[in-house]
Amino acid sequence: MTEQEIIARYFFRELSSNYIAQSIGDDAAIVNIPPGQQLVMSMDTLNANVHFPYSSTSLSIEGKSAWHTSAFDIGYKAVAVNLSDLAAMGAQPIWVTLSLSLPELDTAWLEQFSQGLYSLLDKHQVSLIGGDLNHGPLSITIQAEGLVPSGKALLRSGAQAGDLVYVSGELGTAAYVLQQLKASDADKIDESHLCKLLPALTQPQPQISLGLALQGIASSCLDLSDGLLHDIQRIMKASQVGMTLDVQTLPVAQIIRKMVSLKEMARLALVGGDDYQLCFTIPATKKAELITIGKKLQVSLTEIGLVTESQQLELRHNPLENKTSLNGFEHFHKNNC
Repeated sequence: MTEQEIIARYFFRELSSNYIAQSIGDDAAIVNIPPGQQLVMSMDTLNANVHFPYSSTSLSIEGKSAWHTSAFDIGYKAVAVNLSDLAAMGAQPIWVTLSLSLPELDTAWLEQFSQGLYSLLDKHQVSLIGGDLNHGPLSITIQAEGLVPSGKALLRSGAQAGDLVYVSGELGTAAYVLQQLKASDADKIDESHLCKLLPALTQPQPQISLGLALQGIASSCLDLSDGLLHDIQRIMKASQVGMTLDVQTLPVAQIIRKMVSLKEMARLALVGGDDYQLCFTIPATKKAELITIGKKLQVSLTEIGLVTESQQLELRHNPLENKTSLNGFEHFHKNNC
């Protein structure tokens, strides 16, 4: 099967968007930007055995089958992490491009991968308009682009002293699931519980509707990918402010609360990573409006702290005494290798 045949079979769709003048089939895509809108762009790469476990052959550890990610979930998550970035900017996703490197031609894998990819693209009416396909180690790079009214994008740099700090959804679930998948059978929780929690890791839900609703309300915003403690300091740095967070208020799934200690629960919520929820600040005067948004969208929103002038981060009711346990994810940190 040739490159063009693979593209035609697995990735080509008829498009019906006024924003797209030319899509797959030429050397480059052509898009139209409506008047009064700004283009928001994001790009993320997922590499095999860095962002997800993968092998083209059957894996086993000490005679037992090892877990690795399905092609469907890889395609889904590659889209999700990019749309989550656009959600954090308050942008409406419109189209994506894809660069896919494959170690071998596996039509069954490609079929599942493209289904996972399009399951989320179709849900949010986002078009795949081009990209690149080549041979090499499995790697997926997606560039996602969206639109936001001029001057309305959510940034990290607008937090002010006195603002309230919020997060959407629950924290630490993806990290807990990954921990369970790597654990020995004796240490694993009930399989039915694990199945309920698994989508947080394999199929996270980008908070697009919430991001759009936060336009004109949030003073700063970002999505949580490397752990709350690590990511929230990016808002502090960009806004030149401090924050006080109450660790007791961090939202953690009830199933996990029943299974782990207070220290482990705090660690998962603070530095677990892979949450893809939104963390944002709002003026206190916007609290009632935010509560209404949460009810309308049926999204859990939790107040976890306060913005201060100190430019320092204070953690209240923190059961973790060992500061080395509060390191977030860094690609080039020696402890990640």
